[in-house]
Amino acid sequence: MDTLMTTSLALPIAILISLSISTALMFTLSTPLRTMLNSICDDTEEVTFWVVFSALMLYVVPLLAGLVFAVGSVPEAGVNPASGMTRILSSVLAGTLFALAGIGIQLSKHSRSVATRRWRDGKMALDGRSD
Repeated sequence: MDTLMTTSLALPIAILISLSISTALMFTLSTPLRTMLNSICDDTEEVTFWVVFSALMLYVVPLLAGLVFAVGSVPEAGVNPASGMTRILSSVLAGTLFALAGIGIQLSKHSRSVATRRWRDGKMALDGRSD
């Protein structure tokens, strides 16, 4: 008799995989992210917001993807463990990719607006304008 992966087994596996990947990413990205944010943000409160926002995105989006697309698609009768693990891992990694893309897009928009503002302020200072 083959062992099948049921929802009650897939759920904790998906949570564990998602939390492991998210924690590894946060451990890897937190210092470079904070360094970049310090260079583009005006104050520490803004840096703290973006770090917390990024952490939240990196934990919630992959977890939701794993739960909805992998665990939610496991039938009551169960699935082959290899197939179940493949679904879980691919769903969590897709969620991670979407989270990283969302963070990158938001930070790109923010850094461009800051660069434009700094350029404008610098140009005005060179022109002798104060407005």
